[in-house]
Amino acid sequence: MGLLDDEIGRVTRGFALAVKAKALLYAASPLHNPSNDRSKWQKAAAAAKELMDLGIYRLDPAEKANNYLSQEVIFAIMRSESQSFERYNFPVRFTEGQRTSIAGNYPTQNLVDAFQTAGGYDITLEANGWRTADPAFDITKPYEGRDPRFARTILANGMSFKGTTIETFVGGRDYSATRSDLGSPTGYYLRRYIQESTSFTPENTVTNKPPHLRRGPERVSGQPDGDGREPQRQRARRPEPGARERRHAGGERHLRGRLPRGRAPRVARGVRL
Repeated sequence: MGLLDDEIGRVTRGFALAVKAKALLYAASPLHNPSNDRSKWQKAAAAAKELMDLGIYRLDPAEKANNYLSQEVIFAIMRSESQSFERYNFPVRFTEGQRTSIAGNYPTQNLVDAFQTAGGYDITLEANGWRTADPAFDITKPYEGRDPRFARTILANGMSFKGTTIETFVGGRDYSATRSDLGSPTGYYLRRYIQESTSFTPENTVTNKPPHLRRGPERVSGQPDGDGREPQRQRARRPEPGARERRHAGGERHLRGRLPRGRAPRVARGVRL
């Protein structure tokens, strides 16, 4: 009959354990644990393992952020069909003139900087360009070779979306010179939780039913991650002997109004306007 599982929308033991694990993780983070008391990290790890040991939740290799059937989902509340989330989070050119204000969720540079390279090194955008100590990272392509969760959370310049390429560089199709243009004030758009199949094209509109989810990966891995999942805070490896930090000063820089980078905890979610 297509009925939802009886547990959908209910606060379960798994959800309670997930909240506990996340609270303990934040308590162990540098912001709340400046002395780096290892016992706090151990408590957070133990809480995450308790959730994992339930045997209910699994990391899902597919992109199923809006699929309540995914084993990553810990808590879901179904909503009625709507285009509102996509209307205020799609790059403006995909909304076919239906966006009337700048309201939306815009990832900040803080959040982008939170995603390390695939090799586990920090990478940040500074005044003179991108900077990382990862000897294998191509600094001229700052949005490639990152923690794979980066591309599931952020829409950045050069990424593919709805059969085309995002252009947030100055003069690009997704660049906004002023707030009245209704584009991103940070140079980034939200990828997390939007449903790409939603369409505002006249006579071919598509509306989806987005569930409100609390997902499992940050609890299952024992680490927080992005907009609902922040990348793992693993310690970067030391550069190889003789390797130097590399900087790229000539690359594109389409960010406007960059926020100061917060060192910890890395839980910046984005700008809500």
